[in-house]
Amino acid sequence: MDPLFWLWLLALGLPVTLWLTRPWRTLSASAPVSEEEHLLSELLARKEAIMDALAELEVDFRAGKMSPEDYQAQRAALMEQGAEVLKALEELQKRHEEAPEAAEASAEDRVEALLAARKQARQAVAVPNGEADEIEALLQARRRAQMTQYIGFCPSCGAALRAGQRFCPSCGHEVPASLRRKSRSRRTIPAR
Repeated sequence: MDPLFWLWLLALGLPVTLWLTRPWRTLSASAPVSEEEHLLSELLARKEAIMDALAELEVDFRAGKMSPEDYQAQRAALMEQGAEVLKALEELQKRHEEAPEAAEASAEDRVEALLAARKQARQAVAVPNGEADEIEALLQARRRAQMTQYIGFCPSCGAALRAGQRFCPSCGHEVPASLRRKSRSRRTIPAR
């Protein structure tokens, strides 16, 4: 073989190989995370997820999207999960500190306190009631418009077609001009 070929292969192959192996090299060069740090990170993420779920559950209940029985059952389950996470965080903190402090409030009370603080923060930036009704009406109008955006079915594969599509998202077949004209005639802008 020609030595120029090997030189060319080395000049091109070495940078590509280095670039492709970069994630493994940086991963091994980074400082290892202790199991305690990993557990702490996981527990904090779970706590935030539970707090977000509780806040979302509260909003859904106030909007009338769920029955009181479902709300109470889901809230109790989330509160139990939150209490478990807070207990685990407390145990981890006790292990980390040499002199653990006695907790005055139970885990459930701390979840309630965190939830109350989050509610107060949301109410501080809450939308006035009249504007909230207007926003809810706009959301409902948008949902109705999205439900009526279907203009027909693909003649090739039968997939549902939305307004504005020139090609079928499933098979790539071109949408017939008659269906595209139908979608242009349906375009309306909801009034405020």
